[in-house]
Amino acid sequence: MPKTYNYSLAIGCLGFMAILFFILLTNPQNLSASMLLILPIIVAITSYSISKFLLLVFVQLDSIKIKTISLVFALGPTLVVLLGSLGQLGFQDLLLAFLLVSGMGWYIKRIQKSTI
Repeated sequence: MPKTYNYSLAIGCLGFMAILFFILLTNPQNLSASMLLILPIIVAITSYSISKFLLLVFVQLDSIKIKTISLVFALGPTLVVLLGSLGQLGFQDLLLAFLLVSGMGWYIKRIQKSTI
């Protein structure tokens, strides 16, 4: 397994464990506002590294496209976590997050096709 695979997999696993520990060991009512920002940051980094790992393993694309697609995929769970932390998470918000990520992915794919 190449070194890039190992790095992405390690970051993804560590991030997943950090998310679990953060959820299990903290109480959101007792945390300061700055501590509440840690979870979306961990979710963004973890989902980026996991999607990058999966794309590196299963898809043959150049590194710029893999980074761009991973960034778009990381936007969805991060947006859902942020909406959930505001207490505004419903079906319409999940649909909105899905549509935003899908639209952004389509737009980036369109831009990359026109620059080739």
